[in-house]
This record gives sequence, structure tokens and C-alpha cells, in this order.
Amino acid sequence: MTVEWSRPDLDLRLVHVWPERPELQNPSYKGRTSLFINEMKNGELSLKISRVKPSDEGKYRCFVPDLRKDSNVQLVVSKWMSKFFSFFY
Repeated sequence: MTVEWSRPDLDLRLVHVWPERPELQNPSYKGRTSLFINEMKNGELSLKISRVKPSDEGKYRCFVPDLRKDSNVQLVVSKWMSKFFSFFY
């Protein structure tokens, strides 16, 4: 199963791909994103973004090609933002 997290508004849209494909990832997210791999068996496809920046704000899409399923979430970054963002699919 492949999981793709993307930002439709970026030229290089892919924020995170699982299994890991760093060559496809937008460089501004390198080393800052991960999934909860041990929870995937339970349907958990959350994206964790570390060291959140104002430029991370925007619409994110989680897509599972094998299932043809997707979900969208809007990240709003404020001065009170925690150190990571997690979306539960």
C-alpha cells in the first residue's frame, strides 16, 4: 500500500510518500515529516510535521492509490502552534 501526502498549491506537491521515496519529496519538507508506521495496521495514516513553519500553512491531501481514497485537511499555523501537526485520517 502506498500513502501520499501532498500540498496541491505547491509546484513539487508531494510532502511525504510511504514507502519512503525521498527523491519525490518537496525539499522544504525533507527531514520534517513522518507517519506513525506502527499504527498503519489500525488505519492510522496521520502525517507528523516537525519544526512547523508559517509556510507550512495550507491545504493537505492524503491519498491512498490502492484504495482510491483521499481526504483533505487545512493546516492553520499560528504563534501558538505546537511543535507538530497530526491529522487522523
